[in-house]
Amino acid sequence: MSRFHEKAVACRNCQERHYNCAQATVVPFAEAAGLGEETAMRFAAGFGGGMRRASVCGAVTGGLMALGLFGIDDPERKRGENRHGEFHSQRM
Repeated sequence: MSRFHEKAVACRNCQERHYNCAQATVVPFAEAAGLGEETAMRFAAGFGGGMRRASVCGAVTGGLMALGLFGIDDPERKRGENRHGEFHSQRM
């Protein structure tokens, strides 16, 4: 298990503070991206509860936020391959 996954599990299991799915997904990446946990908690707060019931899971939106923190929109990264051999979503 990666340190990011371990932190995500710890966030979701935390009894002292509630982490919605978006927060539990993006907060583990905050420090590595140069952000504080509180900043990540605030910007992900509105994305929990299926984006407040429009049915997009917070884990998906949190994952997209984490990808954005690490430059997924960088043209050089788009030319590369992921572990499945593709970045092109229609082929994945």
